[in-house]
Amino acid sequence: MSDATTTDDNPDDKKMPLMEHLIELRRRLVWSLVAFAACFVIAFIVATPIFDFLTRPLASVWDGQEGRHLIFTALQEKFFANVKVAMFGGLVIAFPVIAAQIWGFVAPGLYKNEKTAFLPFLVATPVMFLAGAFFAGTTLFGLAAANFVGQDAIRAADKGGNLTLPLLAQYLGGGKGTFGGDIMLGFVAAVAVATILAVVSALTLSTSSAIAHDFYVNWVKRGQVDGKREVWIARISAVVIGVLAIALGILAQGVNVAVLVILAICVAASANFPVLILSLFWRRFNTGGVVGGMVVGLVSSVVLAMIGPAMRGADALWPLVNPTVVSLPLGFLGAILGTWMWGRDLENEQRFDAFLLQVHTGVAPN
Repeated sequence: MSDATTTDDNPDDKKMPLMEHLIELRRRLVWSLVAFAACFVIAFIVATPIFDFLTRPLASVWDGQEGRHLIFTALQEKFFANVKVAMFGGLVIAFPVIAAQIWGFVAPGLYKNEKTAFLPFLVATPVMFLAGAFFAGTTLFGLAAANFVGQDAIRAADKGGNLTLPLLAQYLGGGKGTFGGDIMLGFVAAVAVATILAVVSALTLSTSSAIAHDFYVNWVKRGQVDGKREVWIARISAVVIGVLAIALGILAQGVNVAVLVILAICVAASANFPVLILSLFWRRFNTGGVVGGMVVGLVSSVVLAMIGPAMRGADALWPLVNPTVVSLPLGFLGAILGTWMWGRDLENEQRFDAFLLQVHTGVAPN
């Protein structure tokens, strides 16, 4: 390996004294503050239009109602409201510059493999932020749709309320029959279809491969099977999973998708969370505990969901829509009982310390 390559990959070859680090930090901070100040001034100039845009939904609700409108209760409140808007707007506009300055300060101290590992987080952060903002706004979407579109119109379109967001987008775009409304409705529908296709294809591939490789090849055949037969089993599994998914979709027609998502999270938490936690922190945990925890958590969560209000409505035999508060402890109980019934695995327990070291530090034992 050449000296140049070693210098680029090893930050130890580019050590700086403390004073130079402080000078570099000051330079990065100055550039960040200059960018924020410039963007703050720009945002302050247009703060009033931004404020009017943000308050337009509330103002439109009060439009025509005598005595109901937004007011400022103090002489200086208008100024400070514009300052707050400008601060948030300036921070958003200047964020690329600030992020670049942070990266420029941190990057020289990272090894090449560390920089490579950092990039996925850099890409995933805004995606996860937008996804979290969307889920945080689902309650607001429902309230806005109930106010603007109307609950009767939403129920008429779909009794489960699954068309709430498309109808709200159509209303915000100009209403039914307008060009803007059709554009917004088509955009939301396209995003929904693309999301459904991505999720369904990913789940089908992962489930079929798990059945073919983990269950059939490794457990049933103990690894004694050729690749062609494994692919054939995976294809059959994909077809069976697709048929079952279609049947369940028909049975769940009219049920709110948000409720189904909550139930799916409940099933995943009840079946997987106890196994993960006990694998990390209980030395004696073994294969019997894994099977017991997953079976009890899965069965209890599915049964309680099927007899609950989400599936049976007014005829529910169980009062809670989300049964996690009961099924999750049952998953832990099943894992603990399965571990005790399976018996002790001394060889597995002896490897626990090395496993724990690797989990907490990432360092593989020798």
